[in-house]
Amino acid sequence: MKCEGCGVEFSPNRWWQRFHNKQCQQKWNKNRYRGDKVEDLKGNGAIHERQHDDAHQAKWAAIRAEWAEEDRQEQRSRPKLVRRI
Repeated sequence: MKCEGCGVEFSPNRWWQRFHNKQCQQKWNKNRYRGDKVEDLKGNGAIHERQHDDAHQAKWAAIRAEWAEEDRQEQRSRPKLVRRI
């Protein structure tokens, strides 16, 4: 029988065995799932998520700017304390 990961001939210990060792199976799984992730990123979903993230970041940047302006106005309205020694 041939290993599905690397193509090496081997005799299986179990009737369901597809790989000649655990490392070959793990490498095959890693490559398979990494390929799925790359294909997902190429689709429209990644672009949509990126646009959503940009909108989210812009929203929070505006909120942080508003908070900073409120802090500045609050500091202006406080009387300055002069430290005397």
